[in-house]
Amino acid sequence: MKNYLQLNINLLYWVFVAPFTGRFFKISPIFRQMVFIGVRATPMVALTAFSIGVTLAMQAAHSLQQLGAEMYVPDLVMVTLLREMGPVLIAVIVIGRSGSAVAAELGTMKVSEEIEALEVMAINPVEYLVVPRFLAMLVMLPALTIMGNYVGVFGGWAVCRFALNFNTAGYVLRALQSADTWDLYSGMIKSGVFAWLIITIACNAGLRVEGGAEGVGQATTASVVQALLAMLVMNAVLTGIFFFGACVHRGETLVIMGGSGCGKSTLLRHIIGSMKPTSGSVKVFGEEITTMKEREIARVRRRFGMLFQSGALLASLTVGENVALPLLQHTDLSPDEIEEIVERKLQMVGLSGFENLKPAEISGGMKKRVGLARALALDPELLFSDEPTSGLDPIMTAVVDQLTLKLTHGSHMTAVVVTHDMTSAFRIATRMIMLGHGDIIAQGTPDEIRTSSNPEVQQFINGEADGPIPLNLSQDEHEHHRHVKPRPFLAARDRFHHKTQ
Repeated sequence: MKNYLQLNINLLYWVFVAPFTGRFFKISPIFRQMVFIGVRATPMVALTAFSIGVTLAMQAAHSLQQLGAEMYVPDLVMVTLLREMGPVLIAVIVIGRSGSAVAAELGTMKVSEEIEALEVMAINPVEYLVVPRFLAMLVMLPALTIMGNYVGVFGGWAVCRFALNFNTAGYVLRALQSADTWDLYSGMIKSGVFAWLIITIACNAGLRVEGGAEGVGQATTASVVQALLAMLVMNAVLTGIFFFGACVHRGETLVIMGGSGCGKSTLLRHIIGSMKPTSGSVKVFGEEITTMKEREIARVRRRFGMLFQSGALLASLTVGENVALPLLQHTDLSPDEIEEIVERKLQMVGLSGFENLKPAEISGGMKKRVGLARALALDPELLFSDEPTSGLDPIMTAVVDQLTLKLTHGSHMTAVVVTHDMTSAFRIATRMIMLGHGDIIAQGTPDEIRTSSNPEVQQFINGEADGPIPLNLSQDEHEHHRHVKPRPFLAARDRFHHKTQ
């Protein structure tokens, strides 16, 4: 470990410090190493990436067809390649091919005294041998990963086009909509870190060889094993950093809970862009929406659906017309195709045959179910729900919960749900947060929330009357909320009059 750390320190010096002292690294050795490390590995990487794309698409199609959700195959292929399979498997190929070759080459130079000869000629081995390989790897591994991602997506297209009868435009559109810029950036960051680990471990193993041919063989094997382990551990660490935290990520259900008046619905309206925060930022799909113009917000809103607490149906339209409205406004589908989608969405929420009724002719619970069908009309990537099960009977509550689970688990849709229903919350949540005092007072998995030591959390989830959460909210406390303008009672009492005889 000491030798490895020393190598990294020397490497950093020659790459970032030495050029400012007039010791510039030469370009031609870097290009030679780029050809050796990257260009010659291209056929192997392309074949592997294509196979990965084909395999991912076939496995996804097999599973999703059972749920009637095969349209999400491009989403799964794209996101999996960008985030994990592309960077990791291409790094494995480079470790086995280029990393081992570098370790063997430097090891052979060490046992044949070539490195000692460089030192005698006052040529630093790190500057002469390691720096060109390091810079070449730092460029070529991300480049190979980008190429591999394209080839893998092409492999997924081949399966979708010829086995699932996707049209090319539809496949490309869904693949592009499924991934955001952070998916690409995170994969590139991983590739850069993997490149650093692979080349430094290989060079360190080669430069520390002892003995003859047997030592070279042992060093080469050790470099491959060490690079693989280091890469896999670092991948787990980076995935934890990139995709877990105080954010909502693809395929999970985040439940927001808290007492009445704590700001749950207000938070939801900030997220969907209906309200502007006085400070801070709100990012949806990795994009800051607080500074967006109306047209830009509309583009983001087409990617998510919203179920309002009351259903918020347009009273002048029928049930079917309410569900069809987003399709009519944002797609070029034919009337027959729209009618088929409307029937399917209403069937999902248990309202087949209600297309021609007006909202005034159905119950409040039915309105909410129609609102859910409308929110799902465009097959959104993200679904916001404000009290989705209030007003529903226990059976319909379970149906809505099962639908949410099916969409998030099978279709990798993300759900953000505001609810007071603890049975429903613990049934659907993958992560929960509780609001209070204008902040998040608890967050975690359902098990972590259930076993929380916070007395406010325990009082709320168990529905206990006695506890730290007050039964009554004082006027003073509510008036300090940032969105409430103080209205003293004395200034308003003239609005109240005794009934005259």
